[in-house]
Amino acid sequence: MVSAKAGCGRSGNKTGSQPRVSPPRHRTEGGFFNEIRSGHCDSYPISDDRARPLSREFAKRLGYKNVAKGIRRIDALCAGDLEGTKQFLDVLPQSLETPAETVKFALDQTVRELELAAKQEAEARDKIWWENFSPHAIILTERTVPSPIFVAAIIGVEKLLRIDLDATQGPVNFVRQALDRLPAAVPAFGKPIGFVINYSPDQAVKFDRNGQPTAILDKAVRPETAVLRLGGRPITAQALGLISGK
Repeated sequence: MVSAKAGCGRSGNKTGSQPRVSPPRHRTEGGFFNEIRSGHCDSYPISDDRARPLSREFAKRLGYKNVAKGIRRIDALCAGDLEGTKQFLDVLPQSLETPAETVKFALDQTVRELELAAKQEAEARDKIWWENFSPHAIILTERTVPSPIFVAAIIGVEKLLRIDLDATQGPVNFVRQALDRLPAAVPAFGKPIGFVINYSPDQAVKFDRNGQPTAILDKAVRPETAVLRLGGRPITAQALGLISGK
Protein backbone atom coordinates (compact mmCIF):
# COMPACT_ATOMS: atom_id res chain seq x y z
CA MET A 1 0.00 0.00 0.00
CA VAL A 2 1.14 3.46 -0.85
CA SER A 3 0.88 6.74 0.91
CA ALA A 4 0.50 10.01 -0.96
CA LYS A 5 1.94 8.42 -4.03
CA ALA A 6 2.27 11.47 -6.11
CA GLY A 7 3.40 11.24 -9.59
CA CYS A 8 6.51 9.82 -11.11
CA GLY A 9 5.74 8.80 -14.63
CA ARG A 10 7.98 7.06 -17.13
CA SER A 11 11.35 8.65 -17.49
CA GLY A 12 12.09 9.52 -21.07
CA ASN A 13 15.80 9.13 -20.46
CA LYS A 14 16.94 7.39 -23.62
CA THR A 15 20.17 9.32 -24.06
CA GLY A 16 21.69 8.68 -20.67
CA SER A 17 20.81 12.14 -19.33
CA GLN A 18 19.68 12.61 -15.73
CA PRO A 19 16.24 11.04 -15.28
CA ARG A 20 13.55 13.38 -14.06
CA VAL A 21 10.29 13.04 -12.21
CA SER A 22 7.46 13.66 -14.61
CA PRO A 23 4.08 14.97 -13.46
CA PRO A 24 1.17 12.57 -13.85
CA ARG A 25 -0.43 14.00 -16.97
CA HIS A 26 -3.82 12.79 -18.19
CA ARG A 27 -4.12 10.30 -15.35
CA THR A 28 -6.86 9.68 -12.82
CA GLU A 29 -6.35 10.58 -9.20
CA GLY A 30 -6.24 6.87 -8.38
CA GLY A 31 -3.37 6.32 -10.77
CA PHE A 32 -1.62 9.38 -9.41
CA PHE A 33 -2.06 8.08 -5.88
CA ASN A 34 -0.19 4.87 -6.62
CA GLU A 35 2.84 6.22 -8.38
CA ILE A 36 5.69 6.87 -5.94
CA ARG A 37 6.82 4.15 -3.54
CA SER A 38 10.32 4.18 -2.14
CA GLY A 39 11.89 5.72 -5.21
CA HIS A 40 10.19 3.63 -7.85
CA CYS A 41 6.88 3.75 -9.65
CA ASP A 42 4.36 1.03 -8.93
CA SER A 43 2.51 2.00 -12.09
CA TYR A 44 5.59 1.47 -14.24
CA PRO A 45 7.90 -1.53 -13.78
CA ILE A 46 11.36 0.00 -13.73
CA SER A 47 14.63 -1.47 -12.50
CA ASP A 48 16.36 -0.58 -9.26
CA ASP A 49 19.07 1.13 -11.32
CA ARG A 50 16.56 3.80 -12.27
CA ALA A 51 14.68 3.91 -8.99
CA ARG A 52 17.09 5.97 -6.92
CA PRO A 53 17.84 8.62 -9.55
CA LEU A 54 14.09 9.32 -9.65
CA SER A 55 14.03 9.62 -5.87
CA ARG A 56 17.05 11.93 -5.87
CA GLU A 57 15.47 14.22 -8.42
CA PHE A 58 12.20 14.30 -6.51
CA ALA A 59 14.02 15.08 -3.24
CA LYS A 60 15.72 18.02 -4.95
CA ARG A 61 12.37 19.28 -6.20
CA LEU A 62 11.12 19.23 -2.62
CA GLY A 63 13.98 21.55 -1.68
CA TYR A 64 16.25 19.13 0.17
CA LYS A 65 19.95 19.97 -0.07
CA ASN A 66 20.64 16.77 1.83
CA VAL A 67 19.28 14.41 -0.80
CA ALA A 68 19.68 11.30 1.37
CA LYS A 69 17.50 12.90 4.04
CA GLY A 70 14.98 13.89 1.39
CA ILE A 71 14.78 10.30 0.12
CA ARG A 72 14.18 9.08 3.67
CA ARG A 73 11.32 11.57 4.02
CA ILE A 74 9.86 10.42 0.71
CA ASP A 75 10.09 6.80 1.85
CA ALA A 76 8.36 7.72 5.11
CA LEU A 77 5.58 9.52 3.25
CA CYS A 78 5.12 6.55 0.93
CA ALA A 79 4.86 4.29 3.99
CA GLY A 80 1.99 6.39 5.31
CA ASP A 81 3.78 8.70 7.74
CA LEU A 82 1.82 11.87 7.03
CA GLU A 83 2.46 13.35 10.48
CA GLY A 84 6.25 13.10 10.18
CA THR A 85 6.33 14.57 6.68
CA LYS A 86 4.08 17.59 7.10
CA GLN A 87 7.02 19.90 6.43
CA PHE A 88 6.95 19.23 2.71
CA LEU A 89 3.27 18.43 2.07
CA ASP A 90 2.60 22.07 1.17
CA VAL A 91 5.23 22.03 -1.58
CA LEU A 92 4.15 18.72 -3.10
CA PRO A 93 1.79 20.24 -5.70
CA GLN A 94 4.46 22.64 -7.01
CA SER A 95 7.17 19.96 -6.95
CA LEU A 96 4.98 17.57 -8.91
CA GLU A 97 3.52 20.24 -11.19
CA THR A 98 0.16 18.88 -10.11
CA PRO A 99 -2.98 20.70 -8.95
CA ALA A 100 -3.21 21.02 -5.17
CA GLU A 101 -6.65 19.41 -5.13
CA THR A 102 -5.23 16.31 -6.84
CA VAL A 103 -2.50 16.00 -4.24
CA LYS A 104 -5.04 16.48 -1.44
CA PHE A 105 -7.25 13.80 -2.99
CA ALA A 106 -4.32 11.39 -3.05
CA LEU A 107 -3.38 12.12 0.55
CA ASP A 108 -6.97 11.77 1.76
CA GLN A 109 -7.34 8.53 -0.15
CA THR A 110 -4.10 7.29 1.36
CA VAL A 111 -5.37 7.96 4.89
CA ARG A 112 -8.60 6.11 4.15
CA GLU A 113 -6.77 3.13 2.68
CA LEU A 114 -4.31 2.97 5.57
CA GLU A 115 -7.14 3.12 8.10
CA LEU A 116 -9.06 0.40 6.26
CA ALA A 117 -5.96 -1.80 6.02
CA ALA A 118 -5.25 -1.33 9.74
CA LYS A 119 -8.85 -2.22 10.59
CA GLN A 120 -8.77 -5.33 8.40
CA GLU A 121 -5.43 -6.40 9.88
CA ALA A 122 -6.77 -5.97 13.41
CA GLU A 123 -9.90 -7.96 12.57
CA ALA A 124 -7.78 -10.75 11.09
CA ARG A 125 -5.61 -10.85 14.23
CA ASP A 126 -8.72 -10.93 16.43
CA LYS A 127 -10.18 -13.82 14.46
CA ILE A 128 -6.98 -15.85 14.81
CA TRP A 129 -6.75 -14.98 18.51
CA TRP A 130 -10.33 -16.09 19.21
CA GLU A 131 -9.96 -19.30 17.23
CA ASN A 132 -6.75 -20.24 19.06
CA PHE A 133 -7.66 -19.01 22.54
CA SER A 134 -6.50 -20.99 25.54
CA PRO A 135 -6.50 -19.89 29.20
CA HIS A 136 -3.46 -17.83 30.09
CA ALA A 137 -2.21 -15.09 32.40
CA ILE A 138 -0.95 -11.63 31.49
CA ILE A 139 1.63 -10.15 33.83
CA LEU A 140 0.94 -6.61 35.04
CA THR A 141 4.12 -4.61 35.56
CA GLU A 142 5.33 -1.36 37.07
CA ARG A 143 5.89 0.06 33.59
CA THR A 144 3.08 0.01 31.05
CA VAL A 145 5.33 1.41 28.32
CA PRO A 146 8.43 -0.72 27.71
CA SER A 147 11.89 0.79 28.04
CA PRO A 148 13.98 0.25 26.04
CA ILE A 149 11.22 -0.34 23.53
CA PHE A 150 13.44 -2.20 21.04
CA VAL A 151 13.74 -5.07 23.51
CA ALA A 152 9.97 -5.48 23.58
CA ALA A 153 9.79 -5.10 19.80
CA ILE A 154 12.46 -7.75 19.17
CA ILE A 155 11.18 -10.33 21.66
CA GLY A 156 7.50 -9.49 21.37
CA VAL A 157 5.35 -7.93 24.10
CA GLU A 158 3.06 -10.94 24.43
CA LYS A 159 6.00 -13.31 24.78
CA LEU A 160 7.31 -11.17 27.63
CA LEU A 161 4.03 -10.78 29.49
CA ARG A 162 2.09 -13.97 28.78
CA ILE A 163 2.07 -17.07 30.97
CA ASP A 164 0.45 -20.08 29.33
CA LEU A 165 -1.57 -22.18 31.78
CA ASP A 166 -2.14 -25.92 31.89
CA ALA A 167 -5.89 -26.19 31.33
CA THR A 168 -5.88 -29.88 32.26
CA GLN A 169 -5.32 -28.91 35.91
CA GLY A 170 -8.57 -26.95 35.94
CA PRO A 171 -9.34 -23.25 36.55
CA VAL A 172 -8.99 -23.66 40.30
CA ASN A 173 -5.26 -24.19 39.80
CA PHE A 174 -4.67 -21.22 37.46
CA VAL A 175 -3.74 -18.73 40.19
CA ARG A 176 -1.13 -21.05 41.68
CA GLN A 177 0.35 -21.70 38.23
CA ALA A 178 0.62 -17.95 37.57
CA LEU A 179 2.19 -17.26 40.98
CA ASP A 180 4.71 -20.04 40.53
CA ARG A 181 5.83 -18.63 37.20
CA LEU A 182 5.87 -14.91 37.99
CA PRO A 183 9.40 -13.62 37.31
CA ALA A 184 11.26 -11.24 39.59
CA ALA A 185 11.34 -8.78 36.69
CA VAL A 186 10.22 -8.64 33.07
CA PRO A 187 12.72 -7.31 30.50
CA ALA A 188 11.77 -3.75 29.43
CA PHE A 189 8.73 -3.71 31.77
CA GLY A 190 10.21 -3.99 35.26
CA LYS A 191 8.81 -5.71 38.33
CA PRO A 192 5.44 -7.51 38.27
CA ILE A 193 2.69 -5.85 40.32
CA GLY A 194 0.04 -8.47 39.63
CA PHE A 195 -1.52 -10.43 36.81
CA VAL A 196 -4.75 -11.06 34.94
CA ILE A 197 -6.03 -14.55 34.22
CA ASN A 198 -7.93 -14.74 30.95
CA TYR A 199 -10.31 -17.63 31.51
CA SER A 200 -12.04 -17.02 28.17
CA PRO A 201 -12.19 -14.22 25.58
CA ASP A 202 -15.02 -12.62 27.56
CA GLN A 203 -14.09 -13.50 31.13
CA ALA A 204 -11.02 -12.46 33.11
CA VAL A 205 -10.02 -11.75 36.70
CA LYS A 206 -7.36 -9.33 37.90
CA PHE A 207 -5.10 -10.35 40.80
CA ASP A 208 -2.50 -8.55 42.89
CA ARG A 209 1.10 -9.70 43.35
CA ASN A 210 0.02 -12.12 46.09
CA GLY A 211 -2.72 -13.75 44.05
CA GLN A 212 -5.65 -11.95 45.69
CA PRO A 213 -8.48 -11.05 43.25
CA THR A 214 -9.02 -7.31 42.81
CA ALA A 215 -11.40 -7.03 39.84
CA ILE A 216 -13.65 -9.08 37.58
CA LEU A 217 -13.36 -8.12 33.92
CA ASP A 218 -15.88 -8.68 31.14
CA LYS A 219 -13.23 -9.39 28.52
CA ALA A 220 -9.74 -10.79 28.26
CA VAL A 221 -6.77 -8.46 28.66
CA ARG A 222 -4.51 -8.33 25.64
CA PRO A 223 -1.12 -6.58 25.71
CA GLU A 224 -0.31 -3.88 23.21
CA THR A 225 2.37 -4.38 20.58
CA ALA A 226 5.70 -2.59 20.28
CA VAL A 227 6.66 -1.54 16.77
CA LEU A 228 9.95 -0.19 15.45
CA ARG A 229 10.03 1.66 12.15
CA LEU A 230 12.71 1.93 9.52
CA GLY A 231 12.29 4.65 6.91
CA GLY A 232 8.71 5.05 8.08
CA ARG A 233 7.94 1.38 7.60
CA PRO A 234 7.06 -0.86 10.53
CA ILE A 235 9.42 -3.78 11.15
CA THR A 236 7.63 -6.87 12.36
CA ALA A 237 8.75 -8.78 15.46
CA GLN A 238 9.42 -11.74 13.16
CA ALA A 239 11.75 -9.69 10.98
CA LEU A 240 13.49 -8.23 14.01
CA GLY A 241 13.94 -11.74 15.36
CA LEU A 242 15.59 -12.83 12.13
CA ILE A 243 17.93 -9.82 12.23
CA SER A 244 18.88 -10.37 15.86
CA GLY A 245 19.03 -14.16 15.61
CA LYS A 246 16.24 -14.62 18.14
